[in-house]
This record gives sequence, structure tokens and C-alpha cells, in this order.
Amino acid sequence: MKWKINKQTVLISAIVGVMCVTGVCTALYLTRDKSKPVTGIYQEQPLPDYTQFLPENAIKALFDEKGGCAYYDGALICYENGEYKNLETSPCVSEDGVLYITTEQHGKKSAEALADAMGAEYVVYDEKLAVFSYRKDFADTFSDLYTLEALALRLRGAAEADIINAFITLPNFISNGTTNSVYYTEPNLNLGVQTEIYGLQLNGYDTGYEKVSQAPMIVAGQGENGANNTLVRVFNRNQACVSQFLAFPSDVKGGVIVKTGRSSSGCALIATAANDATLNAAKCIKVFDTYGSLRYSFTPRGVEAPYTMEVGPFLPGGEKDYIFVASKFSGGNGSKYELYDINDGTFVKSINGSFDSSVKPQRITLSDYSPNGENSDYQKLIVTFKESRAVYYLDCADSSWVKSEIRLSDNATGVYDSAFSGELVASLDENTFSNVRIYGSGTSDNLDGNLLNVGYKENRFYSTYADSNPEGYIDYAAFNHIRTDLSNGVTEKLNQFNPQKLDKLVEYLGNTTYEEWKYNLSASQKDDYHSQYNVWEPCFTHRWNAIQAMKNLVAVVDGATGYPAYASIGRDNLDGVYEELDSAFLIGTYADGILDLAKLRLYPLRTMLQQLAVEFRGSSGEPERLVDVSPVHEQEINVPGSVGDYHPKMIEGFRKYLLSLYGSVENINRHFGTNFTSEEEIDAPRYDPEAANTKKKRGDWDVYGKSEYFTQWSLYTRNIVNKRILEAYREALLAGFPPEAINAHQIPEGDAVSGFLGEANTRISPTDVVSICGTAYGGTRYGYFCNDMNNFIQLAYRGGHNNITLGEYSALSADWNEAYAQLKYLVDHGVKFTHIIVPYSTKDEMYTMVKMAEERAISQLQQDNQPRSTATGGTGASEPVRRGDTSYNILQLGDCDKNGLLKSVKQDGSWEGSVYLVPFHSQVIVKEVEMTGTENGYTSAMIKDFQYGDQAELTFLASCEGSPASVKIEVYHAGFLLEDATAVYALTSQETPYRYVLSNQVSLENVEIRMTFTCDDMSKLKVDNLQCTAQMENVAHKYFGDLDATTNKGGVSFDVIE
Repeated sequence: MKWKINKQTVLISAIVGVMCVTGVCTALYLTRDKSKPVTGIYQEQPLPDYTQFLPENAIKALFDEKGGCAYYDGALICYENGEYKNLETSPCVSEDGVLYITTEQHGKKSAEALADAMGAEYVVYDEKLAVFSYRKDFADTFSDLYTLEALALRLRGAAEADIINAFITLPNFISNGTTNSVYYTEPNLNLGVQTEIYGLQLNGYDTGYEKVSQAPMIVAGQGENGANNTLVRVFNRNQACVSQFLAFPSDVKGGVIVKTGRSSSGCALIATAANDATLNAAKCIKVFDTYGSLRYSFTPRGVEAPYTMEVGPFLPGGEKDYIFVASKFSGGNGSKYELYDINDGTFVKSINGSFDSSVKPQRITLSDYSPNGENSDYQKLIVTFKESRAVYYLDCADSSWVKSEIRLSDNATGVYDSAFSGELVASLDENTFSNVRIYGSGTSDNLDGNLLNVGYKENRFYSTYADSNPEGYIDYAAFNHIRTDLSNGVTEKLNQFNPQKLDKLVEYLGNTTYEEWKYNLSASQKDDYHSQYNVWEPCFTHRWNAIQAMKNLVAVVDGATGYPAYASIGRDNLDGVYEELDSAFLIGTYADGILDLAKLRLYPLRTMLQQLAVEFRGSSGEPERLVDVSPVHEQEINVPGSVGDYHPKMIEGFRKYLLSLYGSVENINRHFGTNFTSEEEIDAPRYDPEAANTKKKRGDWDVYGKSEYFTQWSLYTRNIVNKRILEAYREALLAGFPPEAINAHQIPEGDAVSGFLGEANTRISPTDVVSICGTAYGGTRYGYFCNDMNNFIQLAYRGGHNNITLGEYSALSADWNEAYAQLKYLVDHGVKFTHIIVPYSTKDEMYTMVKMAEERAISQLQQDNQPRSTATGGTGASEPVRRGDTSYNILQLGDCDKNGLLKSVKQDGSWEGSVYLVPFHSQVIVKEVEMTGTENGYTSAMIKDFQYGDQAELTFLASCEGSPASVKIEVYHAGFLLEDATAVYALTSQETPYRYVLSNQVSLENVEIRMTFTCDDMSKLKVDNLQCTAQMENVAHKYFGDLDATTNKGGVSFDVIE
């Protein structure tokens, strides 16, 4: 059973009025004209404190105010009531497999007996760590594996490298503690959550390698296009999105201008203005913090909407920021220009707009300008009048306008400050190339400017079959496939273990250190980086080469279950092999909850990426040599004869997945028709009606492909694959690779070629996450497919991907004309690299014929020597990032027809490497969700077909005079409460903006949001500007039969936060 998605059927009724229900007074909400702008100043709210989720604080959260304790077998450190204590003798010893703890109060007792004596609950982890807490259900060894391991490391006295590089239990619920919360249905599938928290832990840690610098935070708004709403995204210093919010009501269209500054308290603020002010609700400027909390909004006094604006320290006397506001269509014949205080939006002064009567009102662009670069004590403004091609410097201190003598070309669209002293940057309107024109600032003689190509990299196409051609548009690039999971110190040691003594192997794995897992980038690999263009694929996979190390791992049996500890298992509880291209691989499990395999996957990869990042953009780095890095190689779950992996940890994870969505065993039975009597009985479906079965059918829910229960098993399996993809992406981002330089090598779901690529009908190889997570796209595909209008390249391209790589590819045609036609198709649909493999025996005649066809096709493409233009064609705004000798400009590549690629550029126009980001690949459909009044609150209409990357955002103003009051926000899925998603906000007498976000990373079918107000005197309760929206990525979901995808248009507006 598969769900059929229709994005347009998300319940979209506009809120035209909600009747006043007994017990709830919504007078303000009912009477205020929602078409009018809402203005007000609101109290500054805190930002979320991500440090609370670091392992040390997660350990503290295991205990309540009564305290608790933890002891480790043989350790001379214990944890008691929030403190680590050094001891002379260990209080914890293992005898015949049982942990005994000796305490002064209770003497020597087993862990179970000590818990009884204390009146506490306990958990034993890894047969060595005993934790005692007075909190009910405080931890389990599956969900809290990483927190328990962090505690064990500290009690063992582990090295700093092991403690700092330890994995982290990520939170579902993140809040500022007062007014703004986000619930993530699966935080391990959100790169923002991952990089924020892991980045904090790794910050300041000496890896032993040169550290590359981080990019600034970036704020981006949907660009100027009639199909766009006013969504704003905030990207952290790893360029992962950490916040998304709708700046104006959902019926305000046309995109949004964003500008950033800081309040006097140091809080980063985001000023927003709608591009289209047709609706009155758009005729104001709204200012938010970086978590999406509304700080204030105001309507400019004399400036006519739609507005444009800039933020900076425009007056002498300090670093105080101001908001400069002008009409988007202004002139020099008396147009209004105004300055506002960024702290609260109060009016500061008017700027004289009568400086040149010949400059009639027309579209203008603004840029803050530092005449003396980093040494400027305050900034001026560059105002470009597009039609007149006139450029003025405005000093807000004395309202003086000085005309620049530079001569703009006819296709110039704006002039911006540069990070390089004495230079200005002019953006240009072009069709194929992305050039800027560099002018001298001030009194420079460089009045006509010099053309600078900032998009040459994006105009190029690379292939392993191309000849070296560094001056052309078609060039050779090497493909470097590196199995980091098979090439590290631990794997080398595992090769040496005697298969007859696997108990020693398990003991060794349990005691390995981070240093032992390191991958060493060789001198020859470093030379390769700098001598040619490269695609790098450091990776792990489930396909284990049959080397002795992996044979040993597959042979290990878990004593508790009797099943393989590290291998995938079929529905018959037997392991197997994976066959591809005449090779047989052992199949490792991708299950959560296995620490040894997490280390195998990620520790070697982490160290390799950190070293590669130095070659990429360290002090002697060459960013342009990198075509992309792909830390993902065909991640899938493919167990012969089964859909999914039946490893016990997969089954345990499936149980917890179902319980998180449906709440209890009883609810699961009611919803799916199962008959489980306990959580431990929850199992995956195992009956395949088209194959041999070792057990009888346990019910319709047990049948492959015939029930919603089977769909959930398939969805869970897909989520596990997605986790493996995104944990690899996380490592690449943390190492210093920007998102649009990170590609996948993923088999498109449903497009695997059966026969030489395994069992296409059972493999689970999702690509949705690759399309939506914020990185570039990549895949593997053999065959001639360009006539299929819904092939995977077409779907990715329609969804906004213009930097696609193919980790394995061949048209499999002996006709070079077909090979050439498909190659041209790829180039024209966003592909920038092909790694060509002819998957036949070299003795086969087809091998020779196909190889010759591919070679001739590439040769013809090189003779054509035509530039790619899917990501280029004009330039947009530019923002300077001043960092001394390592300064750069962030430029937008692509004009209003493109989705907007942000790129950090050196003075010579080449890629600097820090920034490579497409803030909005696809169009985001924003629909208002109807909220209906209840006896004491509101309930949303049902939100259907909620997929990975979608979010629901609920915002409102509320206050309550006198008695204490609160609002509880709950989320229901398929009619069942998602308990961990509940937020409770205290209401005060001061009108305050509140916000709640459901950020989704799984597949949800029916979602409902309920608000319940509690107040002694409901007549004192006021609720205003209530809005709930569904914000859905318009990308294809082939698994669900959804082939609709639309790219974002209009580029973006953006600014940086240093």
C-alpha cells in the first residue's frame, strides 16, 4: 500500500472568521481587520540554548532533583548527585556477569538490589555501566545509547578525543523556553539540528589538522516572483537551515526582502519587507530574531510601500545599527527616505530626497558601504537608480548625496560594496554567463569597470571520459572512491583476528579509541587533489568487501539474541550476501543502536573529511579543484528475499518508531489490526505471498505490500537509510564543505536495473532526503532514459537542482548518437559530472561497443565546447565578508529566472570555498490551514500528506489580564497524540507573539494541531492574529506516486550575520 500525494489537497481554507465559543473571548481576533498591517513592539525573547543538549547536560538530565548515581565496572570515578568523584578503589565490580556496587549506605548489592534499596530505577548499559535515577523511565539502552556511552567514557577516564568526538542523542523538542518551540519528528534527519549541536561539541577541539574557517550565518528570503510567499530561512555557519518562518500572512505574495543587524543588546535581528505591497497587510516592516520570534513591526511614516531597505551603522558615534527605508521605486525629486532605530523601530530622522530633480522615481537598489573598509567608523549607502544607471553615495548623518562618476553598462542591475578595499561590484543581467563589473570606489579612475567572470566553474562540465581541457567548458575530472570504513587502523586490526576467537574481537571493539579509527590521507592523494579536478567519494556502505575483517564481523553472534550482531538479517532470520556486477558482498546492518558500527561508519569518515578540507580550502587550498565531495555511496537496505533488514535492533527501532507515532500498543492494534499484547511483541511484517515463507501469515498486517502496516515498515526502513545519508552529510558540513559542494551517489528509487544491480524489487534506496535536505543532488543510473519525462534527472532538475553528479553512469548504447543525445540532455538538465562505467565484461563485445560510443559522445561534447547555463545567467546582490587577507564577497549567481546560488568569491573571481549554498532549491507551497474555535481553544483542519522537509507553523498574539493563564499546543497524528510534541506557554498581561512549529522529517498522513487555553477568567483572555500554515516543498516523491516538482524562481534576497 502506498499513499498518493496531491500537494494541492492540503487543507487550505482561509480563516474568514471563527465564532465566539463559550468560555473563550477572541474579540480582538474577530474584530481586527486582518488585511491591515499589525504594528507593535514586543519583549525580547531568549534564543534556544543548544548547549543543554550536549552530552554533559544530557547526562545531568537523566536525574531529577533527588539526584542519582552511576558506577562503571572497575572504574575509579563514579557519578553521584551531579558530581564526578575520584575514588581509591572501584565500588563497582563484575562477578559472573553480574554487576555489584558497594556503597556506604547499602553495602554490596547487585544493581537490581541496590535500585530496590534506594527506591530508584536503574539501567545497565554494556554490562559494565549501572545508572540509578529517581526519574521514571529515565533512559533505555537503545534511544539513549549515546548519552549512556558519554557517561561511560567519563567514568572510564577516557581521552579528550574520545569524549569530544562521541556521538550525541539529539532532541526532538527545541524551545526558547518562553514563546517559541519547534518539534522535529526525527532530528537525526535535520542537518540544522545536527550541525548546531555537534558543532558546539567540536568547537575548539584540536583535530591535529589545520582548521578551515567557518562561513558567516546567512539569512535568505524568497526572491521576487509572483509565485513566492515571504518565507525566510536562517542558515548557521555550516550553511544548514536552523529556522524557517513566514514573515507576512500567507496571502502576501511576491517574495520578501531581508536585511540583518544587531540590537544594542547584541541580538541578531532580521528586518523584512514584502516585495509586493498590494495587500495592506504587507505595508509594514517586520523584524524578527533568528529563531523566528517577532520582535516588532512598524509602518514607515512617509515612505510609500513597497519598501526596500538596508541595515547598518549609518550615523557616527558607535556601532549602533539603523534601518534605512525607501520606496522600492524612488527618485531624487523629493522621494521619502527615512531612518529607524533597529532596537524597536522608532523613528530617527528623515533624509533629504531632493538632490536631483532629473532622477525620476524608478527601481532602486541599496547597499551599505564602508568607505575605509574594516576601519570605517560608520557606513554610508550606495543607492543605484536602475533606469537612469545613476549611482549615489548617501551620508545619512548630513543627508548629503554625492553622485558617483562610474558609468554603468546597460545591463547593470545594482552596485554593491566589496570586501576588497577600493572596489565596488555591479551585478549584471545576462542569459548564459554570470559576470560582474568591478569599479573603483571613491575617486578612482576606473569609471567603466572591468568585467569579471564569477561563474566559470558553474559553466563547466566534467567527466572521467573527457580529455584534460582546463581552458574549455568540458574537462576531465577524476573520481576518487575511498572506502573509509575499510581503510583505518581498527579495520586493519580486525583483519588479523582469529575467526575462532571472536570474543576477543568484540572485547577489542569495545575498547577502541578514536585515534585508532583514523583514516590517513596519503601524500599521493594530496598530490592528486592539487594536480587535477576531482570528485571525492570517501564513504561507508552496507556492502562489505569479503576481507577477513568483515568476515569476522559478520560471524559475530549476539549472545543475548542468538542472531548476528553486525550483519543484516532477512525475514527468515538468516543472513545472506549481496551480488552486483559479478561480485558478492557481505551485508552489514544499518540499524540504529549499535555503537561499534556507528564508529566504523563515521570516525574514519570524519577524520578523512577533516584532512581533505585542508587541501580544499586550507591555507594552501585550491577550492576550484573540487568538483564535489560525495560521502554517500548507494546507501540502501537490500537483503535478498526481504523488504528491509530484520536485525533485532531494526525491529527494536521499528517498535519505538511506531510508539512515537501512535502512542501505545493498544493504539497500534486499533489502527493496524494487529494483535500484540506488549511492546516486546511488536514485529515487522514477514509474509511474502509471492515467495516461500517459513512461518504462517499472522494476519493481513503481516503481508508484504497489502497493508498500511507494511507501508510503515517500508517507511521506517527508508528513514534508516536516510539517517545514514544525513549523518555522512553532517560530517562533510562540519569538516568545512559547503552544502552545494556535497553530492550523493544514490540509486534512484524504483530505477535500479534488475540483474546486474541486485534485486531491484526489494531494495530500499530513497532519494527524497537528497532532494530536500539542502545539499546538491546526485545518483547512479545506467541505461537510456532521457525520453522518459519523469526520469530521476528530470525530477531533480524540476525540483531546483542544477549541480547534479552521477557517481556511476552509462547510456548502455552502442550507438554513439544515442549516447551523445543523452549526454547533451544531462548537461541541459543540471548535471555537471559523469563517472562513466561500462558494466560489462571487458571480453564482451558490448563492452567495446558501448565504451566506444561513450568516448565518441564525450569527444563530440568537447568539440562543441558549449557552457552549461543551468545555474548561471546573470548575477544578483553581493555582500562583503571582511576577514583581512582572507576576505571575500558572497555573490548570487543567476537572475530572476533561477533559484539563486550563493557563492563566496575571491578578488580574481574564483571560488573561495566557504560559501556554496542554494537557500531554496524548490518552490515551497504555503497554504493557510483553517483553525476552528472549540470550547476553550482552537483545532486545525487536517493537514494531509506531510512529507520530509515540510513544516506547519502556528503563530498568534496573546495576553491575559490578571489571573495566571497558559496555552497548551498539541499535535495529533492519525488521531493519536504525539506526546513529546506538546508545548505549554505561560500568558502574561503583555501582548506577546507566540510561535509553534512542527518540523517534519518522516511521512505523516493526517496531522491536527490543537490549542487549549487555561485561564481563571476567560473574559480577560485576548488572542489575535492567529495563523496556521502548511509549508510544503514542491519536490517529487516517486515512492508515493507524486511526480510534481517545481523549482524556486526569483532567486533570493540575502544578508550575512558576522
